[in-house]
Order: sequence, then structure tokens, then C-alpha cells
Amino acid sequence: MKKNKPTVLIISASDFDNDSRLKRFHRHISMYDFQVLTVTYGTSMNNAEMHLSPIPKRSLPSRLIDVAKILSTRVLSDRQFLKILSTRLITQDLTKNSMKLVEKKSVDLVVVKHWTSLPTAVLLKGNPQIWLDINEVFEAEHDNSILWILIYKPAILRLLKIVENRIVLRSATSLDQIKDMGDESVLHLPNTKEPISKIKNNGSETQIIRLLYHGLITTNRSLETIIHALKQSSRADMHLTIRGHGKPEYINSLKSLVEAVDLSSQVTFEPSIPNSKLIKVTSEFDLGFCLFANKSKQLMLAEPNKIYEYMAAGLGIIASKTPAMERMVQDKKIGALSAIGEKQTQLVSEILSGLTIEQINQWKKAAHKEAVATWKSDYDWPKLDSFLQRVQSGRRNI
Repeated sequence: MKKNKPTVLIISASDFDNDSRLKRFHRHISMYDFQVLTVTYGTSMNNAEMHLSPIPKRSLPSRLIDVAKILSTRVLSDRQFLKILSTRLITQDLTKNSMKLVEKKSVDLVVVKHWTSLPTAVLLKGNPQIWLDINEVFEAEHDNSILWILIYKPAILRLLKIVENRIVLRSATSLDQIKDMGDESVLHLPNTKEPISKIKNNGSETQIIRLLYHGLITTNRSLETIIHALKQSSRADMHLTIRGHGKPEYINSLKSLVEAVDLSSQVTFEPSIPNSKLIKVTSEFDLGFCLFANKSKQLMLAEPNKIYEYMAAGLGIIASKTPAMERMVQDKKIGALSAIGEKQTQLVSEILSGLTIEQINQWKKAAHKEAVATWKSDYDWPKLDSFLQRVQSGRRNI
């Protein structure tokens, strides 16, 4: 009798349409003789094994209910704790879809890409083993928030302790995160992007220098710093595009700031674009920004996706000074760094003021060269191949 294919379930509280790392997980696992079931958010896929839910709205009442649920878990058993977390408003549709998928079949491995999906993975029947993507669990970015410190962080630490013996593989995008953990078994799988075939240099001293920020439009991305720095630089030959999605009220506050400093003709706001078009569209620009507003542990250890995206598109980069940015941007001579703090606006302004087309084109050339090298690098992907082969053959302990 022919043995059934091993089944892998991917659960992620991410938008599949715009999450290239999630797509890479799905594509890589699908290369093996697995049945791959994916439960996530999104709208564009039409696949019997792809179960997508619309991204839920995060209203104030829903957030308050989430907080109340998490607070209630402090006096509950581990089992009750997991059940409460798996039915948070933001992920309850993922839980229902996941449970429904495995009603009549066992799952050999669950790939979890966000901490909110961990409770669901643990509650699935058959006690499947777990591949945890640490990059989406190492949630310290909000350590300046009292709400985060007092409510969310303790719950996540308890959750990780409960599931510890079920995790058979960990992966992360950040080399510095792995070093900080002191765990050599964690696979380093940075979110590299396939580079464009040829960079587009800025060919004239009279041409506009095209600046770009893309990603989440939120308060910890130093967008006000970029706007003020552009104003202080007095560079009339520069144009800034801010592209992404965020809360309308915050985006409107940024637009008001642009008007207040008289930069309406030099700053454009655009909605996010599909990930499949991201690198090609980004290649039309010259410089990309990746600036942080604080020195939280998460940010100090991060290797942001946008750095690999800017590199793949052949852009120079202006970034905050962190260990990863020193290694990737400064040492590779693909851009300039600014210290984080009160003087960040002044420092970024000074960088912009002194830039020449020649310097920008040098950065762009070096960035593209580095993107080609990172794309070709195997990093720890061969180790992942070995792990998946063991799952496939029924030997699931790495």
C-alpha cells in the first residue's frame, strides 16, 4: 500500500500577497513530495490547498477585547491559556481554517511565521512538530510601550516556554538575533531578493535625485525625520516618495507636515504595491531610507527586508547605525549611516546636502553587486533541505 504524502501546514498572520518570505517558505517546501496546506491572509490566490482570509480590521473595541483576553490568561491553566490566545479576534479565522483542514488528516509539521499562530499550532490534533520562524516571534520592537511590557510580552514569554519541547526547527532572517540567542542550531535564512539584471544610474547632474521610503507607514520608521532632513538640506533637486500602507490618520499627519514645511512639490505619497512588482518599480529610484526612531533590542538586531529590497533594486541606502547596517551598508560601501537619537535629522540632512550624482551612482553599483552576491549565497538553505528530506522520509527529529 502506497504511503500517504507527509503533510505540512503553514500558518501565518501575514498577508500572503505581500510577504515574500512567506512565499519563499511555501515555494521551498512545495519542491518536496509534501502535501502543503497554507492558512494565511490574502485575496489573490485560487488554490485548493491555499486558504486565505481577508485581513481583519483592527478597531479600538477589538484591540481592547484582545487586551482583556490576554489579561485573563494570567490565572488560567496552560491549556486554557492556549485556547484563549488562539481565539484572539485578529487570528480566530486562521484558527478555524486550520482546525477544519486537519479534521480528517494528521499534520507532520507546522510552519509558524508569527507568534499569534503558535497557540493554534499547539492545539492541532496529533501533536505535530513545529518549525518556528523566530524573526516574527522576537517581539521586542515595542519595548518602549508600557502596554507591551505589562501585557503582551509576559504572555509571549509564557507561550514560548509552553511550546519549547515541540519546536524541532528554528529559523531567522537576522544573523545578530541568532548570535544574541547563542543558539547555533537556528538557521540563518535572510530574506534576500532576486536582483534586477541591470541598475539604472542617474545620468545627469541636472536630473532629479529620487528618494524612496517603502514599507509600513507607522510611527517608528522616522518618516518625520526624513521629511525634516530633506527640508533642512535645501536640495531642490531631490524628490521623496513615501510608499506603503498605514493608519489614515497618521498618513494625514505626515501630509500636513509636508505642507507645513513647504515641501508639497517634493514629496509624494503612494499606496503599497504587490510584492511581485516591488523590485522592478523600486529600481526607478536612487536612494532608499531605513531609519529607526529608537534603540529597542529588536531594531538593534534586525536585518530589515527593505535593505535587501533596496539592494536588489540597485539603490543606495541611508540607514540607522546598527550592527547589521554597519556590516551591510557601511562596510560594503552601499550608502551612509546616521546615529539614532536627537541629532538624527541633522545627520541625515548633512548626508543629503553633501551627496553628488557620482557618489550615488557608486553606491548603486556597489548595492547591486552585493545583491547579486547575497542572492547567490546559500546561507543555511542546504540545512533546511536536509531537514525537509528527513520529514519526508518520516525521520522528523533533526
